[in-house]
Amino acid sequence: MIELLLVAVLFQDPPRYHEGWKGIVPLITKRSEVEKILGIRTDCENSCLYDINHDRIFVRYASEPCGKENTWTVPRGTVFEISVELDNNPKISSLKLVRRKFKKTPDPELNGYYSYENEEQGITYTVSERGRVVGIHWWGTAERHQKLRCPSRPYAEGGNRL
Repeated sequence: MIELLLVAVLFQDPPRYHEGWKGIVPLITKRSEVEKILGIRTDCENSCLYDINHDRIFVRYASEPCGKENTWTVPRGTVFEISVELDNNPKISSLKLVRRKFKKTPDPELNGYYSYENEEQGITYTVSERGRVVGIHWWGTAERHQKLRCPSRPYAEGGNRL
């Protein structure tokens, strides 16, 4: 019996953070779906902070499609960015990432900390000097969601976008 339990634990899949957090996926998940998972917030509009089980979750929702703060054609209230500060801080090695698919960059402000970014998947892991994941950030990916990008706008006088 113990052997069976040990085998089950050893072959358990690591968390699949590359698909978003707890089913919340940028450019797909709507605010109503987030509220079912994290609860309703009436004190925020397009940027909301949730404290759930010692994790801090920051969610940005799209305003008007192709507006000043939203460069996506997704409807109002669609998640376009998520950041999570994890309380349990799993080891980066436990996530079984294909490291060659990530760009490792030292944090310019925190000595010993690194960012592991995968632009194709639209995810960045912030890792401490001890190899622990302290934060994860998701955004819409250029490759997978390119068709959802707003058309580029011409520049106005002085170099500002219209």
